Amino acid sequence: MGKIDLEVFEDKFLKKYSIYYELSILIGVDSLCYSITDKYQQFLGLRKYSYPQPLSSFRDLSDPVAAIIQEDTHLRRSYSSVRLGFFHPYLALVPNRLYNEKEQRAYLEKMLRLEPDDQLLSDELPFADAMGVYPLSNALKQQLILQFPGALFCHGASALSKTFSSLHLQQAPKRVFFNLRDGMVQVFAFENDDLLFLNTFSFLESTDLVYYLMLVYQQLSWKPEEVPLWGIGLLVEDSAIFRNIRRYFPSFQLLVLPPQMYHFGPRFELDMRKHWFFDLFSVAANG
Repeated sequence: MGKIDLEVFEDKFLKKYSIYYELSILIGVDSLCYSITDKYQQFLGLRKYSYPQPLSSFRDLSDPVAAIIQEDTHLRRSYSSVRLGFFHPYLALVPNRLYNEKEQRAYLEKMLRLEPDDQLLSDELPFADAMGVYPLSNALKQQLILQFPGALFCHGASALSKTFSSLHLQQAPKRVFFNLRDGMVQVFAFENDDLLFLNTFSFLESTDLVYYLMLVYQQLSWKPEEVPLWGIGLLVEDSAIFRNIRRYFPSFQLLVLPPQMYHFGPRFELDMRKHWFFDLFSVAANG
């Protein structure tokens, strides 16, 4: 199974009451993490896994995910609701006026080579007046349906977009967000309530990350000193990446999780920073 990198469970978490709790899982090609909350948005627990070996594609997820579910007793309990999010770079935004469910494969074929067994799913993104179309392997989809009947599926970028669209930070009509994962960064640009840009980039060095962020500003004809930048994900203030971003984007700051999303207990407050799992919490809130 995977390696547990981090876990936090509050004293209020009681296994026997799981049927009243809500489970949210974010499955990525770099890691799997999940959170447990109650119906009052009280955070109860979180666990993050890394896989035994690096994965090269979303099509390789079925076996390591199955192993984690088999070994983790929390994932095999019954919950009042389950939300499943997926992190990989493939999400095609299709304007509603052009969207045709029967043409889903055509929307993705320029992004990657689809296999006959790939399953295509879609998320409604009302703030973009578009549908987000993304692939999953059939093996993973069927496995998750069997393990979590009735679960809601979404792409992680869709869930983040919904959260970001509602944040009018400092009354800034134009704003850019990014989510940093292992070797990948998702970038989102908004003007008022509208999503103008969404893409995922792979990078090796912090200079590459800065280049992609700057590229987004250039494409939108925005200036870093005028349009604020917020970051979430695997960011640490005392790091080369953080300092390099701040050098080119003077307004850059870590995004604080809105207090209305969740209520956190003392163990979480002591052990972790909330922005590390902003994408997971967005799946929980918007899945």
